Amino acid sequence: MAAALQRVPAMNAHYVGEQVVPQASIDISVAVATPTGLITPIVVGADGLGLEQVSSKVRELATRAREGRLQPHEFMGGSFTISNLGMFGISEFSAIINPPQIAILAVGGGQVQLGKLSWRILTLLENGYQETSSSFFFQEYFFKVCFCFF
Repeated sequence: MAAALQRVPAMNAHYVGEQVVPQASIDISVAVATPTGLITPIVVGADGLGLEQVSSKVRELATRAREGRLQPHEFMGGSFTISNLGMFGISEFSAIINPPQIAILAVGGGQVQLGKLSWRILTLLENGYQETSSSFFFQEYFFKVCFCFF
């Protein structure tokens, strides 16, 4: 995801007032279900981390989120959000954007005959992006990042 955001920086932005404001840092929020509701802790500087580091950071943040031990700076902000309900048997869904971010990626799961198929739905703020940017982003994410897992 961070690689796709690096390649298409227009998607790593906030919508402030009537303007799209590009973000210098790639800080990915990850939706986590807690006993009190949904919270989105942030993997700060995700583009500078390896896959194992990101995985470890997400596990640590999710654990602290469920325990109610996150500090505000750990869940307020972020430049892009990922919400994954596929692990709960949800095949597809539309996620709600976290303002002031301009997009969120909803990841669901499913089955096809030859193996597993994950559904991805990109929800975009209507005024916060250009259609070509979202197309390039999804192409970078899906074709260059996702296929490496199949």
